[in-house]
Amino acid sequence: MDALTGLVAAPHTPFDAEGRLAADRIPALARHLEATGVRGVFVNGTTGEGLCQTVEERQRVAEAWSAAKGSLHLILNLGAQAVGDLEALARHASGLAVDGVAVVAPSFHRPRSVDALVDLAGVAAEASGRPLWLYHIPALSGVHLDATEVCEALHAALPRFAGVKFTANDLLGYQRVLTAGEGRWQSGWGCDELMLPALAVGARFFVGSTYNYAAPTYLRLMRAFEAGDLDAARRESRRIPPLLEVLDRFGQIHAGKRLVARWGLDLGMARLPERALREAELDELERAIDALELMDDAPAGAGA
Repeated sequence: MDALTGLVAAPHTPFDAEGRLAADRIPALARHLEATGVRGVFVNGTTGEGLCQTVEERQRVAEAWSAAKGSLHLILNLGAQAVGDLEALARHASGLAVDGVAVVAPSFHRPRSVDALVDLAGVAAEASGRPLWLYHIPALSGVHLDATEVCEALHAALPRFAGVKFTANDLLGYQRVLTAGEGRWQSGWGCDELMLPALAVGARFFVGSTYNYAAPTYLRLMRAFEAGDLDAARRESRRIPPLLEVLDRFGQIHAGKRLVARWGLDLGMARLPERALREAELDELERAIDALELMDDAPAGAGA
């Protein structure tokens, strides 16, 4: 497969006011991401509330993205608590316009060895027939296996192994994965807020949630770094910490969906176990978003 570069967004899944899946809103989200310079999507991951959906809902989301993706590179997360659900999702993906599938370790009964995780990934690779990605996110999965060791084992065992989405605040670990994978697999950086140091160690594509609404900021940062203008790259990078404060304060999914709304897209709110925000909290969130410099890129009047 061709090497991925640039931004891969982890899109939110749209729900209506009653919390039901609103898959009909996905085509507009796809066009928005294309228009803001995003190259691909990582669907039904953490930001997409994949594990808060039923298997049938995840399949409907996959179908909608398959039909709407246009030029976007589509990677579909298949991670599940039950191997039967993983296989069902993988077989369903085999009939769609999916460019790759991803597996994240289950977080309840966790794989305790590299071999166990490789076996699990093999189910997805065989059933889907698609290039396979490892979704490495130890803070949420609770699985702290060495990412380089896992990638080496996947590369040896699975001809379709494509690469890793590395989501951990561990630049040294990422650099090891990146160096080991050179010419053998691709290594995407998954911590948006640390894009600048990740660029410095060699990252060339990035997978994250904030690219849904702040892609222009990150693209300017990348262009400045590539041009050798570190002062400009740092200026863009300094726009990101205030955004993280808003996400941490109000919840990454609740706040993220409201940020997307500023671009004119209603994706609803987060599902349980996220608590719904009260009216006063929503008003406070809107004021916090108003204060973010990076939202200067959003169309005037969008989301109003």
